[in-house]
Amino acid sequence: MEPPLPPLRTSPGRLPFWLRVLQIVFTTLPTTARVRVYEYLFRQKWRNRARGVVRLPFGLALKMSDVLPLLDNEIAALSFVGQLRGVNVPVLFDSIPAIRSDRGFMVSTWIDGDLPVDVWEQITAEDTGRIVCDLREQLEALREQTEHPEHLICSSRGGPVLDFRVPWIDQENPRTFADPREFAAEMWPGLDHDEVPQRVALRPVLRPVIDRMDIPISFCHGDLQPKNMIFERGFHQWRAGKSRVALIDWEHGGWMPIYWNAVKATWLESTVDSEYTMMIRRIFPDSRIRETLDADWQWRLRANYPIM
Repeated sequence: MEPPLPPLRTSPGRLPFWLRVLQIVFTTLPTTARVRVYEYLFRQKWRNRARGVVRLPFGLALKMSDVLPLLDNEIAALSFVGQLRGVNVPVLFDSIPAIRSDRGFMVSTWIDGDLPVDVWEQITAEDTGRIVCDLREQLEALREQTEHPEHLICSSRGGPVLDFRVPWIDQENPRTFADPREFAAEMWPGLDHDEVPQRVALRPVLRPVIDRMDIPISFCHGDLQPKNMIFERGFHQWRAGKSRVALIDWEHGGWMPIYWNAVKATWLESTVDSEYTMMIRRIFPDSRIRETLDADWQWRLRANYPIM
């Protein structure tokens, strides 16, 4: 019998006391001084770099980026989610949004462990079931604490939607959405092209899903790919029931329809029944989310509309 998952935290994430003292002292420094410190640390040869993140002493991680909107959005997302209970995420230590310079910095706690992509061949069917339970519990906690029937659809900063799945919004008319039906229509464009028969044929499939009025909004991670998850303390410790999966890289976090995490997690899958798609369907059992996934697959398969 497999050991049960350890309980999720019941209070917002907090830094250890000594790190909170260091945080108070360091963040009182002028922004220019902190920028110089972070630039220096980023250049050091002793750094342990993983996916653009520098591992610092004291269990901290430094992220520097000149992709201004994404880093600023991640700072806002991590600051918000860190105040919730039941979601395993890094704790924000310091941030210098890119709006203050030509680059931005974010310092958070470093989560040590294994990425699922690095241990994929070791993951058994039983492990997959545990991953499903782990993520479902965390994402349900996130949804329960943030779901709202009428919240604006927007980035974590409250600005226009910015996401690779719907690049035309940012390219053509950056904006927020007050109505999930309006957003769904933008998610599946091209249905009004009468000269494209395959898109005309999609209308009776997609229109009922687009026109639903029972879709609430909640805060979403926005990029639930295996590369953005960590088995904290290592895969074998997680398997032994001593840790939970941690969700990292909240660059695409924001207030979105409840189906968005599932849609974004599967939008690069090439088959409707891929292993990862089926796992995502188990994580999100809500029938409205499953219907949206079915509709999204039909649009990607038949609409011939490029996502670039």
